[in-house]
Amino acid sequence: MSSKNPSPKEVVRAYLAAFFQGGPDVEAVRALLTDDFTFQGPLMTAGSADDFIAQLTGMSQSMAGLQVEIHHVIADGDADGDTVAALYDFVTPMGNMPFAEWYWVRGDRISAIKLHYDPRPMLGG
Repeated sequence: MSSKNPSPKEVVRAYLAAFFQGGPDVEAVRALLTDDFTFQGPLMTAGSADDFIAQLTGMSQSMAGLQVEIHHVIADGDADGDTVAALYDFVTPMGNMPFAEWYWVRGDRISAIKLHYDPRPMLGG
């Protein structure tokens, strides 16, 4: 990111790069989250940035080498901050799995993420 205030879309792109390039860079991901960050997804929830990072740290080895294809990163402003959406696929031997993620950005950090995907292929069903 540049020295000027990054746009919400730039913040999310930095998060995606930190998360997916060679497996999660936990320190870089944490630097992009507010302390009161929340995460909600089909198989995981977190009530703070530290909770999210602790869970991510436990999964980071299994995520090494994970491949994704990012299709779109879309930004929209609203009264509570800026909302960004990312649409991407996990590339797996079973085929691509589509993911949609919403991000709420305050200043130069992410305050919340809501992740949507069908977890059945990961659960064997």
